[in-house]
Amino acid sequence: MSYRLYFITCLVVTVFTTSGVIAGNFSFSPISCEFSVEFPAKYKLKEISLGGKHGVIASLSLDTLNNLRAESWALSNHLPVEVYAQQLEDEIRERGVIVNNVMIDKNSKFGDQIILTGRMKLGGETFHVKTVSFIGIKTRLDLIIISDSMMTQAKAQVDFRNSVRRK
Repeated sequence: MSYRLYFITCLVVTVFTTSGVIAGNFSFSPISCEFSVEFPAKYKLKEISLGGKHGVIASLSLDTLNNLRAESWALSNHLPVEVYAQQLEDEIRERGVIVNNVMIDKNSKFGDQIILTGRMKLGGETFHVKTVSFIGIKTRLDLIIISDSMMTQAKAQVDFRNSVRRK
């Protein structure tokens, strides 16, 4: 194998491994994240920096009223889950969400978990927001599900939430 072909092969493998999208596999699994999650279809990926924190975000619009989003954030130091819950609530409020409830689950099979529910108004319509945050040792994975109704969750939303795995 020539050096040039070897380099191109390595580059392609690196790009696909980093994004987690490999021919029909819609797994969001950044190399730096302790968790992975499965999307029902191809998602959009971007890296972001906010307030000195660096993260990777994957988002998918199921339709005009339902969206799925996964965010992986590096943790600089390990803090009590209550501190992360307050940080998450503050971050979600800054995005325009009215927070209804915040629950902490210390008995999750993945470690500490934060579940936040709320609502937001966009274009005169009310949308429901559910955020499930998984706290690892070095990273935090946030799943954000935006829906026009919390009473009827689409199968894709339930499958998305239940597909989280610890690597």
